Amino acid sequence: MADGVGDASRVWVQDLLWWWKSVDPSLNYQGLSATEIQNCDLAEFENLRIFLNPGGNTYNQLTSLEQTGRDNILKFIQRSSPSAYVGFCAGGYLASKEYYWESALEDEAYFNNYGVAPTLGSFPYAVEGSITDIADDQFGDVEPAGVQYRVVNVSNGHKMLYYGGSTFGWNQAPDVQDPNLEILAYFTDFYGYLSYNLPAVWKYKNLLLTSVHPEADNCTTYDCPPAGTIPSDNILQNRAWLATYINTVAGTNFKIPAVPVQPVFNTIAPHESYPVKSCYGGGTPGQAPILFCDDFDVADGTVPSGLWNWQRGQTAFNSPAPWNTTYTSKFGSPSSGNGYAIASQDASNSNWASMSTFPVSTPSGTVLSFERRGEMSRGGSFTAQYTTDAGSSWTNLKLASLSSEWQKEQHDLPTANSLQVRFNCGGSGLCALDSVDIISSNSLLV
Repeated sequence: MADGVGDASRVWVQDLLWWWKSVDPSLNYQGLSATEIQNCDLAEFENLRIFLNPGGNTYNQLTSLEQTGRDNILKFIQRSSPSAYVGFCAGGYLASKEYYWESALEDEAYFNNYGVAPTLGSFPYAVEGSITDIADDQFGDVEPAGVQYRVVNVSNGHKMLYYGGSTFGWNQAPDVQDPNLEILAYFTDFYGYLSYNLPAVWKYKNLLLTSVHPEADNCTTYDCPPAGTIPSDNILQNRAWLATYINTVAGTNFKIPAVPVQPVFNTIAPHESYPVKSCYGGGTPGQAPILFCDDFDVADGTVPSGLWNWQRGQTAFNSPAPWNTTYTSKFGSPSSGNGYAIASQDASNSNWASMSTFPVSTPSGTVLSFERRGEMSRGGSFTAQYTTDAGSSWTNLKLASLSSEWQKEQHDLPTANSLQVRFNCGGSGLCALDSVDIISSNSLLV
């Protein structure tokens, strides 16, 4: 597809297929433009076994495909004779029932509103991304500035490139339990608010969908990683792993090229629970005295895992941007430690981003403590609220005047069986947050 396919993604798929065909001449492949897909009844070609959808921009791909092209792909997936769909990154979003893009829902109603063909729905569940905890070109530590990709560890021991792909169980898309679903690889260093194991690659019936880019290599043009970003042995290892699973999902037996480092097919989930942050002082989250805490810091030698214990949301598509963490000095230093949470907005006053704690039971005398700073303009606001009815209604806390310097605040919270606190950043400005604690006794606060 010419429109919506990333230049690097096109190169990666071409390189993968060239490499694969080099040892098996029976493997034939053909690139198709969006117009050609519209004019081709893919399902009628019995020898066509696999449709590979590259990464890029899902919305733009659907726009260029139009309803006819989208339907031709769906008919191919649903035909009675063998077929397989392989979706890399954007191709995974495209296969889903619906998706959240940085907390904004893009479902059938959304696409209908813009006159764009909806997603395929072959994977009958919601997915979400990008996983800004992994790579966020606005607040993250990716270098050089503006780079959106990052090499990540996956649960089989491989290293793969992440470039904005989807998952589920991270923030808003629920975890999926389905006998037809097989998770082939998870993210090793990251967690979700809804599930502590985040899928990186999964198989569903005749679909193979990826959040990461196992097909990626280093190339010298477009938005590819520079030479050496992914070690050459890992590139070939990933290709052999991917080709094996493509054969599996398609029921084909194309020969796999020999590689210097053998692929690993371990599908065991890496985590049995969430990690416990050091700010609990050895205590248990949700239990007295420290019911909730986050200092947003990362221990030396570990990968920053982001805001997995916060749920993030926003009120308008793609504006404002969700909260995230930062470990650079670009937006100033933290109040303490080496990281803090941040949101930077440039939106109308009716739009805002929020992040809320997980629910805790609060006895009498519970206190919320945090440090914040910010700079606002054009009606910007930085607010804090709590709910005792699972978000049906929210009560505003009366905050001190906002300063560009870190200021500590303490607020009494009501007795409740289930209470959540959320912080909102709206309008135009920058909001920074650090050292958040919900403590069942104010005698522990200093």
